[in-house]
Amino acid sequence: MNRKNVQKKKHMMVFYANSRSARNKINELRLVACAGNFDIIALTETWYDLKSRDMTAECNIQGFKLFNVDRCNGKGGGVALYVRENINCCIKKGIKIDGAVTESVWVEFVEGQEKLILGVIYRPPGLDHDRGRLLWDEIVRASGHSNVVIVGDFNFSQIDWNSLTGNLESSDFMETVQDCFLKQSVTEPTRGNNLLDLVLSNKETLVNNLEITEELGASDHKSITFSINWECKNNDNTVKIPDFRSADYNGLREHLSNLDWGYLANDFIDDNHTYEYEGICFYDCFLNNVHSAQSIYIPQREIRSNNNDPKWVNRRLKHLLGEKRGIYRRIRRGEVNLTDQYVQLKREVKRRLERLNVTMKLELLMNQRLIQRGSFKCIGRR
Repeated sequence: MNRKNVQKKKHMMVFYANSRSARNKINELRLVACAGNFDIIALTETWYDLKSRDMTAECNIQGFKLFNVDRCNGKGGGVALYVRENINCCIKKGIKIDGAVTESVWVEFVEGQEKLILGVIYRPPGLDHDRGRLLWDEIVRASGHSNVVIVGDFNFSQIDWNSLTGNLESSDFMETVQDCFLKQSVTEPTRGNNLLDLVLSNKETLVNNLEITEELGASDHKSITFSINWECKNNDNTVKIPDFRSADYNGLREHLSNLDWGYLANDFIDDNHTYEYEGICFYDCFLNNVHSAQSIYIPQREIRSNNNDPKWVNRRLKHLLGEKRGIYRRIRRGEVNLTDQYVQLKREVKRRLERLNVTMKLELLMNQRLIQRGSFKCIGRR
């Protein structure tokens, strides 16, 4: 790559939230990602289910790559880490034990001879001792590296971080934190009066500018923003677009014709649901399967872009989000008379996002029809 196309950043901006269903808040996350200029978005309780069904289109944030671990048994839980596509990183192997059912993801950033390990952990309430031990062992292995940052919801409400004491349930965790010489940077409650969400690091200077911010959507946890003191190469902005000239249309057609659409439709037929609801669910399923097939048979090519923001993110929406955040900070500083104004702004942002969600679905449908027409034209030429 041309050296002129590479810039160095001295820190990475991180947004963390216990999302309590990130899928339901994905448009708000997309707005936060571009309006807040974050490099990393870390989430717990994503409630994703990417193994049993294709939710790639629903969970995608433009300009970011996704690393995630879903809950294996039952609903809920799960962790995810979104990292800007122009930042070099990969899954760090050797920290998670093969076959271990832990809700954690570990990503490695490399810059020259230096390495940074970033982990996201979700510990469900009441997790048994043996499964908890697996998580603490992961922290021990990660802490063997020079630069480590760990963020997540650990669900320990009885820990006093000033005296580094807790109850019997948290004793193994606290022992691990102290043995690994980890610093915990969050000092305020993140859910009610409880400090459940933590940011741990093994160097005093790694985590800076930490701030407790407003909840993500209807989540009952405060969000956290902070910067990681890590210099990384930030390549030129690029966006990926479908390369229809290099597509395998025969493979795409065969893949779609072999799908059992009747079987897929049965998943959404329920006496307790309306026909309208079932139709919307099947429509989402249809789009996800078509997008999945396109990702296999229609390659993508990169083009330069000065702006990776989604087209639907306009200045007005960015301004409303920034104004809402600013008023929230003022309320936290004691200006409680601004509460009504904050609530009104929150409702306005939500209303605009809901309206955009409907508009985006209509545009997806129209684009899908255009893509199909273009595909058929290319097939006809061949």
